[in-house]
Amino acid sequence: RFYQDLHFEYDVHGNVTKRTRGNQRAGHQEITELRWNADHQLVEATTTRHGVTLATRYAYDALGRRVAKADAFGTTRYLWDGDLMVNSQRGGNNSLFIYEPGSFVPLATVQGTPEDTHTYWYQCDQIGTPQELTDEEGRIAWAADYKVWGEATLRAVAGTGTDGLPNQSQRRIGHGPGVDWQANGETARRAAPPPIDQPFRFQGQQFDEETGLHYNRFRYYDPVVGRFVSQDPIGLAGGINIFTYAANTLNWVDPYGLSTTCPNPPKKEIEIEAGSFEEARNIALTKMGTIDPSSRAPQTGRLGAGRGRKTGFTGLGDGEFKRFRLDYDPDKGPHINVEVGKGACAKKWAIKFPGNEDTFKKLLKRNT
Repeated sequence: RFYQDLHFEYDVHGNVTKRTRGNQRAGHQEITELRWNADHQLVEATTTRHGVTLATRYAYDALGRRVAKADAFGTTRYLWDGDLMVNSQRGGNNSLFIYEPGSFVPLATVQGTPEDTHTYWYQCDQIGTPQELTDEEGRIAWAADYKVWGEATLRAVAGTGTDGLPNQSQRRIGHGPGVDWQANGETARRAAPPPIDQPFRFQGQQFDEETGLHYNRFRYYDPVVGRFVSQDPIGLAGGINIFTYAANTLNWVDPYGLSTTCPNPPKKEIEIEAGSFEEARNIALTKMGTIDPSSRAPQTGRLGAGRGRKTGFTGLGDGEFKRFRLDYDPDKGPHINVEVGKGACAKKWAIKFPGNEDTFKKLLKRNT
């Protein structure tokens, strides 16, 4: 129920109903109350900051896609192409979003009013999280820094050196429009880029300024704690922890809010030639990285000469499963198999060293 300066309250279904952040005595407290329907969809959020309360209501279509959110200042409406949000409209402003083929990774956005429309291009990282937006002339119009679980701080460059303004940096603290700019001088403030509708965070997620949560198709995600605010709709089919996002946000994504997947699966096992067993072992341990000693467990062989004998070990480190295993086959000869991660995202190496099947058997005897 507690995490740093956050306090959570839940209903009987595991949905977060109240989140309190900050210290009331210090005068810096934010309270968000969440209301859910019978399908465990978030239908209303009420946030109180600095004595001001804002209520936001959410609407969904028959497929569970969010099609509108409304507050005291207006309504934002969304259009979908399958599971991709392709258009948002609020007042006279319209935003069209284009994605890389067959993915949730945004490629470009065209937005503005009928009289004043601009095109921006996405620059994303290795898992498809937007880092920057550039305009038609290649200037950075939007940029962000992220914490490990996806909480973003927006930043921008005040001058490009070619627009008549000095190069001065500035940082915007917060997630969306309406927050204060910290800038070096009035010129830098005037150079702030125009408001841009850039809601995307991790793949499939849209940032909601009113709550700080990310709408993640079937659920809402809290980037401060790295957890969803409701149980997984598919239960244990999405993993043994029904609230968690992913063990490693550098390699895994969850675009539906159901279960993690690997956006860039390794092509194949990588083979490495070593001059000796000792060299192969050192390479293998380097590839594996750190391992929590308490998680280390012996690996027992199931085939051939290794059947029933200790062939290596498994463990956990850096949020990933890791395996070290001695092996032999006629094509590769004696070698060490290294595996980091599981499933489609697993990285695999076969580190070969000189010898034959007898070499492999002698090494097995050392382990028994």
